[in-house]
Formats: sequence, structure tokens, C-alpha cells
Amino acid sequence: MSYRPFRQGEHIEVSGYQGMVTEIDFRYTTLKTEEKTILLPNASLFTNTVVVLRKDAPAKVEGSSRARNDPLGHDVSSGHSDQDECA
Repeated sequence: MSYRPFRQGEHIEVSGYQGMVTEIDFRYTTLKTEEKTILLPNASLFTNTVVVLRKDAPAKVEGSSRARNDPLGHDVSSGHSDQDECA
């Protein structure tokens, strides 16, 4: 994989599987959990949502319409910023 949104040692979730990335090779990305080893075909990383679970990431806010943390305060889902409130 030439584009790497995550690295070895990070925890990710893909297609309902979650674990620590222990190896990334040409065909598979290996995740480890306490109970098992999961081999994810790299093709699934291109076609499914990958959630990188980092310790330094802000907590997820339930009910938020914001799809990602945007430093300018834009609401990505509607194209409006938080400053464009209607009175």
C-alpha cells in the first residue's frame, strides 16, 4: 500500500474488525486482539471505511452531524460553518 492512513502499533477498525496493526504487507494487514489474529485483505481497506483509533484523538461526540474534525468549524455534512447560524 503506498498511501498509509495508519501505521504499525495503531489500533484500527475495518468492517467490524478491530485490533492493533502488527504487520502491513503487499496483500494483507494483520490485526492482533487479545484473543485472535485477523488478516484483512488490503483490498478491503480501499473499499471500506477505516477508523483509526488513536489515544490522542478527541472523544467521539454522539449526535454530531460533523463527519470529521474540521479546525475551521465547518459542518462538512451541510457545507455551512458553525458561524453561519440563522437567527
